[in-house]
Amino acid sequence: MNIEREAAVTIMNRVRDLASNKAAVIFIKSSCCMCHSIKQLFYELGVSLAVHELDIDAYGREMARALRGMGCNPSVLAMFFGGKFVGSVKDIISLHVDGSLKQLQNLLSTQLDNSTKFQQCMSSTQKPEVGNLGSS
Repeated sequence: MNIEREAAVTIMNRVRDLASNKAAVIFIKSSCCMCHSIKQLFYELGVSLAVHELDIDAYGREMARALRGMGCNPSVLAMFFGGKFVGSVKDIISLHVDGSLKQLQNLLSTQLDNSTKFQQCMSSTQKPEVGNLGSS
């Protein structure tokens, strides 16, 4: 494998990792007014999202190429829910207009709540103290 191919695979893996690090992830350009509007829409809906600004990131151009390689055309705005590509600006607007975006947000919230409840349950499970074993 040549060096350019290895670098492309590394960037593609980085994009996949970033896209799946949080329930909602968005790749944008800070100078894009539509990207800003979509980001604001998610904040207004109460969605906590990871925002990656490709024009600021040192590997932004390479990441944009990797996004295009993953089927994100154009490469910005690229929205991921649960590591899965949801769409670009027009897709997000369509989902918002027909009410599907709110349903998707509710599904994500439910998944996050269940995950949090599980983690809380696991962390609150009381382990017996060594001194109390066998004493009644």
